[in-house]
Amino acid sequence: MSSNPSGTQAASPSKVKKYSLHIEANGVIRGEGEAKWSSKCGKLIRAHIPIGYNDWRSVDKVYKDAIWNSLMAKFEFNIDPILARPLLEPKFPQFFRTVKYHLRGTIKDKEGIYLPKPLALSQCPDDIDKIWWEQFIANEYAPKKIEQRKKNAKNKAQSKITHTLGRKSYNRVYEELEEEHPG
Repeated sequence: MSSNPSGTQAASPSKVKKYSLHIEANGVIRGEGEAKWSSKCGKLIRAHIPIGYNDWRSVDKVYKDAIWNSLMAKFEFNIDPILARPLLEPKFPQFFRTVKYHLRGTIKDKEGIYLPKPLALSQCPDDIDKIWWEQFIANEYAPKKIEQRKKNAKNKAQSKITHTLGRKSYNRVYEELEEEHPG
């Protein structure tokens, strides 16, 4: 243990438990840390990526590097991290979309209707910077975004297929089936 500036004891880097992940050539993650990986990615993206960005492609590389470096402190792979990053990072946009999806709930009423823009601006969560919140609201209330939501609602209403896996990934369900019925 070593002392840090706050005077508390910090675990040395060698004593921090790292979760092991097996990454396949197509980017599929397997191993003891699969669920931890997803949770940690979501938490880091929620905490560190400003919500004012329209989508993941526009997020500054500095933020993406910070997320990756934080993950490297908690996880180890069966392959070199330099090779792992291009396989795993394409999954990050979904975490960012999920964060924004949950934030949209704060600017909707009980029926799911968007609040008037001035009221939405006043609904900034405590952990979100007001400047980024204003940008998020500007993006959400842009005419192009409103039109896209209408189009998506129409398409969803026409869909007859429902999602049935719950929180488990297809890979995890497949592994469980393999364990139950080997061969």
